[in-house]
Amino acid sequence: MKRAALLLVLLLPAPALADGASFEMRVVVPCGGGDTQHLAPDGEQLCFAPDVIADRSNLKRVGKKGGPYGPVLDFQLDAAGTGRLKAVTTAMIPTESRIAILYDGKVMSAPHIMGPIADGSGEIAGLDPDALKAAVDDLSADMKARK
Repeated sequence: MKRAALLLVLLLPAPALADGASFEMRVVVPCGGGDTQHLAPDGEQLCFAPDVIADRSNLKRVGKKGGPYGPVLDFQLDAAGTGRLKAVTTAMIPTESRIAILYDGKVMSAPHIMGPIADGSGEIAGLDPDALKAAVDDLSADMKARK
């Protein structure tokens, strides 16, 4: 079975990120009249399903590494987060639906899902260097505190 990797590409700079901020992965859904709308970095309005696929408590590893578009935030989810991400992305095929990655209540990226993501890992590219460092430092400190 072919494994799809998650590469989240955001080509616009993101704002600086706050310490202890939330980290969530949510399915993007069509906006209805009463839905809370969030702006993607490109200004697109997005709405989300109520269930969280994964959050900061599901992070097993987070770091910074080089990528094809510059430095990326690289992450790995734990078994529970990986299982939910695999189930959701498998169900999305062949619709090419989207998953939003939110940090501190702001959309970092909302890529189209082209295949199941079975390994629970991903990369978020396109963050400005300060935002990338802040996110990695914050999420890494949280993971250490949970051990």
